[in-house]
Amino acid sequence: MINSTTPQFHTILNQEVEYMSGLIIPVLYLNTSDGIKRMESLVNYSIANSDKSISWHRTRVRAIGLFYDFCQCELNIPIFKGSDPHRTIFRSFANSLLMGTIDIKSGLDSTKLYWPPSSMAVTKRVCSAITDFISFLNDEGISNSTFLKSRILIKPNNEPASLKFLFQAIIIKKLSFLGHLSNTTNQAKKLRDQKQLEIISHKSSTTTKWCAESAKRFPIDLIGPLFKYGFILDDKSEILHEREDITAKMITLLLFFSGMRNSEPLHLWFNDVIPDYSGGGLCQVHLRHPSDAKTFIIGEDKLRSQYLAERGLMPRTKGPSKSYKVGWKNLLTDKSLTATVFFLHSNAQFLFNQMYIYYLT
Repeated sequence: MINSTTPQFHTILNQEVEYMSGLIIPVLYLNTSDGIKRMESLVNYSIANSDKSISWHRTRVRAIGLFYDFCQCELNIPIFKGSDPHRTIFRSFANSLLMGTIDIKSGLDSTKLYWPPSSMAVTKRVCSAITDFISFLNDEGISNSTFLKSRILIKPNNEPASLKFLFQAIIIKKLSFLGHLSNTTNQAKKLRDQKQLEIISHKSSTTTKWCAESAKRFPIDLIGPLFKYGFILDDKSEILHEREDITAKMITLLLFFSGMRNSEPLHLWFNDVIPDYSGGGLCQVHLRHPSDAKTFIIGEDKLRSQYLAERGLMPRTKGPSKSYKVGWKNLLTDKSLTATVFFLHSNAQFLFNQMYIYYLT
């Protein structure tokens, strides 16, 4: 589920539980101040969902174990001692899953967890698993106990304290502590549905009605001259890359003839383009998620965010430097988080192919 996250304060064992003969489930053991204790509430949760797959159970047990580990490592960090530690610590937990716990500049990890970056899908799956678990306990009436209702802060270093901490975190956030990880497409749909229910639409006086005539368009008759003269650096040089800015020219080709948005060519890796050396010029171009997609480098099986973190870098969507930061909008991709790029004109595709082969060499 998450690469290279070694348990430090918990253990998971596949066991047959005494309450239900023949049912083998992952069981979570916590390292507490009173020794190693089995998390009974999680066992009851698994029994109540005995029809679920083993991967479903493993995800939930692993999620609770990771959060427990995170809390043990965060206890002496000032973030835990704030005025609202429940919300803060869970947000920090989610961000640590997503970004990893290792500082890419110093290579140090104050938590000593050494978690690598995870994809957005994995992070949301882990956090949602914790939400589901607490919702189950709430439905079972466990949240009504005097201990869990108490507002006294207790550090989550055993099962009751951990449950209390999670309850308070979720109650405060009203089951929405994943808001910063929400899919903006779904949020947009909700807003659109709300808009359709309005009886009267009150338009702002500053709203300008959009029409096709107001759209900015590049003059068609200038496309040819642009590619012939627009990228000249030194018209006296006979060396192509000294004569022309071929990088800017290739990006412009993609923007004009493949339908890419302004930021998307800047997310391309060298192997996202598969050149055609046969002479036909029909190269392949793929857009892939800048952090959650795999590297597609032969012999490797890691996310792009992990590959970059190993080299002290970050994806351009998350870079600390504004000069290298590039946005990434929602893009319809396949399961590998890849979208194939199609050229509108074969001549543009041929020209891009020839220039890219030159660029590589």
